[in-house]
Amino acid sequence: MEFVVKSAKASTQKTATLILPLGENCLLGSVAQSVDSASAGALSTALKRGDIQGKPGQTLLLHGLPGLKAERVLLVGTGKADELDSRQWRKVVNAALAVIKNLGGGDAAFAMQDVQVKGRDSYARTRLLVEIVADGQYVFDQFKSKKAEPRALQKIILLCDKAEQAGVERAAREASAIATGMAFTRDLGNLPPNVCHPTFLADQARQLSKAYKGVKLDVLDEKKLRELGAGAFLAVSQGSDQPGCIIVLQYNGGKKGDKPYALVGKGITFDTGGISLKPGLGMDEMKYDMGGAASVFGTLRAVLELKLPINLVCVLACAENMPSGEHLVGDTGLLDDSVSPVRAQGDDVADDDDRGGGHAVPGGDVGQTSQLGGGHALVGVVAALDDRRWSGRIAAGLQQGGDRVPQPGDPAAPAGDHHRVARRTRVDRHHGGQRGAAGGGVARRRAASLPHAGGL
Repeated sequence: MEFVVKSAKASTQKTATLILPLGENCLLGSVAQSVDSASAGALSTALKRGDIQGKPGQTLLLHGLPGLKAERVLLVGTGKADELDSRQWRKVVNAALAVIKNLGGGDAAFAMQDVQVKGRDSYARTRLLVEIVADGQYVFDQFKSKKAEPRALQKIILLCDKAEQAGVERAAREASAIATGMAFTRDLGNLPPNVCHPTFLADQARQLSKAYKGVKLDVLDEKKLRELGAGAFLAVSQGSDQPGCIIVLQYNGGKKGDKPYALVGKGITFDTGGISLKPGLGMDEMKYDMGGAASVFGTLRAVLELKLPINLVCVLACAENMPSGEHLVGDTGLLDDSVSPVRAQGDDVADDDDRGGGHAVPGGDVGQTSQLGGGHALVGVVAALDDRRWSGRIAAGLQQGGDRVPQPGDPAAPAGDHHRVARRTRVDRHHGGQRGAAGGGVARRRAASLPHAGGL
């Protein structure tokens, strides 16, 4: 998908579909009013029919309006101006996308200059819009004999005021990079576990290190890990025919000597529970236990696309947790922190993973660390820090991204509609029925919380 920024008038923009906001009670903003004037009141006439009221997510598609170069005009309800927040903005953009991606036009122009979203300037509003549109185009059909038909929609035009053009262009560029990282995460999560195993993830890391400058890779195999005394990790991996590994990726985009940021990802590509076998119902979903590693991969990909001026260390513990004759039994001793053989499961890789498999982190102390776990829609992001300011920054990024964040001391996360849907569907806003790793959203928000990424 190509994103183009223009400081042109909506009424004179040549496009297959011109998208305009409509406030509640059919309130036209300044941009829509100019289009209405240019079309000799065609918008006002259409609104009088009562087919749309301007509530969030409502749409009305109009064809062949006089005086315009746009073939179609799509009105999208934005609701009450003082109630439009990030969550409602998502609803608005997704509603527009649901219409335009099924049309025959090759492009569409968003004219949302006068829309105000709570807590977002034009940069942040545009960036979220581009992320949603790019993410909504995601399709995973790698293993289908008949591929999905390519959609006609290939270009999105973002109309803006001249004074805001530089910020909007930056928003589109950064959102595209983040969307690339999200798609990478989802691709890894959608792959079957017989393809996406520890060796495959190590190959993905090698490809990243070759494709981008400033990336150093070290793959610690089981022999090296045994020498390092990583018994907790080996207790998990030794039950599988697939050899485990700890992947260490270092990106040096910052100044020499700057403390690096660190991301730690759990990469259990299939988690049967080991000797403590999990119930058969839903066992197929245990491939998502590598969602943490997939999220780190996606975050790193976004960072590399953006060429952020930071130093970053990514540590991924990748293994299969399978029952076999090689799995631990009884009171088997481990050359590591004490781990009960009965619970030698995927979580135990974190004991060695958090230490980077004994790998030295350049620059001494780590500036900031986050551990990403795998699983379904509600993926945990844990700030492994005493620095509450950084934890607060992650929480603020999640909230501005449209997620609800429980405060310290809360017994549980709020059980709002968004969370009920997430728990029911076990997906992370996967469009087109794709399930994939839940880390897609985490990759976006984690990259956005890093410095120089512009924030959410």
